[in-house]
Amino acid sequence: MEQKIETAANSAGVFARGVRRGARSRLRTRAGTRWIILPILAAAMMLLAGCGIIFGTQEDAPVADEAVDPERELIPTFTPTPEGSQPVVENPPPAAQDTQAPLATATPLPAEDVAPEETVPDEPEPEPPVVPEPPAPEPEPSLFINIPAANLRLGPGTNYGLAGAATQDQQFEVIGRSPDGTWWQICCINGQQAWIFGDLARTENVTDVPVAQNIPAPPPVVQAPPPQPEPEPQPQPEPEQPAEPAPAPPPANQAVHAGPCSQCKFRISGGPSKQPNGGLELKIQADFIHSGVDGGQRQGDYRIGLEKDGQLIGYFSNVLSIRLTNSQGPMGPYNYEASVGSSDLPGGTIAGRYFFWVIDGNRVRDSEVWTLDLAGDEGMVWVQFDQN
Repeated sequence: MEQKIETAANSAGVFARGVRRGARSRLRTRAGTRWIILPILAAAMMLLAGCGIIFGTQEDAPVADEAVDPERELIPTFTPTPEGSQPVVENPPPAAQDTQAPLATATPLPAEDVAPEETVPDEPEPEPPVVPEPPAPEPEPSLFINIPAANLRLGPGTNYGLAGAATQDQQFEVIGRSPDGTWWQICCINGQQAWIFGDLARTENVTDVPVAQNIPAPPPVVQAPPPQPEPEPQPQPEPEQPAEPAPAPPPANQAVHAGPCSQCKFRISGGPSKQPNGGLELKIQADFIHSGVDGGQRQGDYRIGLEKDGQLIGYFSNVLSIRLTNSQGPMGPYNYEASVGSSDLPGGTIAGRYFFWVIDGNRVRDSEVWTLDLAGDEGMVWVQFDQN
């Protein structure tokens, strides 16, 4: 119905415009016919009002098909357009409505009805394992020799036997100390532990070094036998004949405690040499060799017998030579060393005449008896004995 009303309205508009244009045309040509146009226009307005097209009072009433007067047939008119442009049709007919049903479209669901997309969290990369740093090793207690040559002994004292010798800057591990802290126990020389006087070396990291538990007992001190009283002189009878010349004095190399010599294999092949050392101690460095073996192999288990003023000095007979050991002293190589303080010598001084000889492993004299004269400061002695 609305489409019909719109079509009728368009037709009425076209008709009205045509009547107006025709009326203007006729007015220009026929001035006398004006009274005819006015009744026609009035009739057309009444017709439209009666059909309800203008006012729309009868919206659903059918429209009667009126006969069109052939003389009043409307002829469409066109407005002249400039050349080269498209003609414009005034009041074109309405486009036909699309009677097809609109395509169905998907109705979006409410936001709360849509399941959220499940998101899978990224797996974190595994962290590399933390490797703990190894603890720093504790510094080991060490000892370094400070002098060109130093003696290493079997115990914390100069009365112990010689274990070997070390040279300057030689390094050892410190494993113990003496109870008074003046000697260090070190490892190792000639395959065994040894001791060194603290003033002859420098140490590092020795704060926690304990007192050694395996300190050997000091060697026994051999007391020299008391001097034998000289026999009282016996009265000599008056000779009937002239007296014989007095016997020669005994040789100077005879000692009271030397004892007999069964083999006497050793001889002196070097020295004896002596040099000053301040006179505080008597120190003998000896080299026991066998020149017939490997050109001078060092021999072990030998010692020196030493006597002064008729007294045997036991420190030297208690120290043994070390086999195959070659230590270097200020005057030559040695594998035997013994020393004693000057206060422990007869007379309380180094000065005097000494008798010395070689003693074998059975404590039997194995050489001649030699003499040695020393001044008060000549306390350093070196001698070499050859068994060949």
